[in-house]
Amino acid sequence: MGGRLLPGRMRAGRPIEQGTAFTVVHTADLHLGSGMRVARRLGREEELNTATYDALDRLIDLCDRIDADILTLGGDLFDEPNMANPGPRLRLKRALGALEDTNVAIVRGNHDHLGEDQAGVPWPDNVTEFAGPRKTLDLGWVRVHGVSYTRTHVTESLVPRYPDGDRDHFDIGLLHANVGGDTHHQPYSPCTVSDLTAKGYRMWLLGHIHKRQVLSEDPLILYPGNLQGRDVGETGDKSVEVIEVSGAGTLQHRAEPVAAVQWCHETIDVSGCDTVDDVENRVFEALRKTLADAGTLRGVVARIDLVGATAAHGALTRAPAAGATTIGDTIAELVNDDLGERNPFLLVDKVRVRTQMPIDLDDLRAAGGIHATLIGLVEAPDGRAALLDALAADGPTDRKELERLTADLWTPTLHNALARLRGGDA
Repeated sequence: MGGRLLPGRMRAGRPIEQGTAFTVVHTADLHLGSGMRVARRLGREEELNTATYDALDRLIDLCDRIDADILTLGGDLFDEPNMANPGPRLRLKRALGALEDTNVAIVRGNHDHLGEDQAGVPWPDNVTEFAGPRKTLDLGWVRVHGVSYTRTHVTESLVPRYPDGDRDHFDIGLLHANVGGDTHHQPYSPCTVSDLTAKGYRMWLLGHIHKRQVLSEDPLILYPGNLQGRDVGETGDKSVEVIEVSGAGTLQHRAEPVAAVQWCHETIDVSGCDTVDDVENRVFEALRKTLADAGTLRGVVARIDLVGATAAHGALTRAPAAGATTIGDTIAELVNDDLGERNPFLLVDKVRVRTQMPIDLDDLRAAGGIHATLIGLVEAPDGRAALLDALAADGPTDRKELERLTADLWTPTLHNALARLRGGDA
């Protein structure tokens, strides 16, 4: 590990001489101060709304455990730029101050930009925030460069404002940007991998995209993803990147999970279940396995999709009486009352029913008649194309979008239409 391979540990801010191995931990998009929208609905505000702070604590523990020499934070540390709620800034200031032997470098992003009307944070001595004219943390052989946002909507590339790298230094770029034109995120500080490579840096450590992505290995260009998932769009492991640099300048890197609460999307096949009770048992069986794999997580929040052909389809999809809850909501409540009280906990935010009636298509094809005709129409590429053309002509959604939206719906739609034709409870 960095700092252990050669005698002595440098104090924060002291140079890293050429030939010295060192370790960098990179994170971004902490969004401290933001909670989870489902917290109040699930009645678990304390556990879910403090998850970003719990993940921060795990980050600090990791840096301390591996003797990180440099910690870089790539913007959107806070969910809002103003100081109306000082809590997130005080928590981060105290956390970073505990890493007194670690050089910490910070850039700001669109959520926490450093506008003229924004008060600065009096960071501890080991923290360098790139603000105003300061663009470089000079540690001798190693230099970290960064440019912070001064407003929310930075639509021009910030890369030209970074100094050029050179062969005599190990240059690291810290940047909050949309590299490569990711259409799922705002095009802030738009640039390309080629733009970054042309600067001559050994690595670019990025923020803004909430999913871990390694865009290049040489030079190393990566997004670590956000520190803590906050909704079903941010599922799976949420991690920081640990980069170990040898004295010769070669590097290895890995993701280290630090999230306290993990979001997951569980698709549960309830084929063969005859009753709602059978479906409930199948759901609990699947979620107990998920919980058994939770490891050191404080908890899991799951979005459930029920799929498959089941005789319980009618009961699962039947509209509830006035004032009553759906079967899906009832199953979610049962899970939350049981698994939600365990340590680690598992909570269900929503159950979506995507089941179908059990229909034997081969038998219906052989029988002929309207059932066979309908099957042939839906299964034939020309038939699907004709249906999509008709839908596109009658609605506001274009043909390609309809094709994407209906890609997974043909089979359940066909099963349920056939069940209705046969008088089944679909």
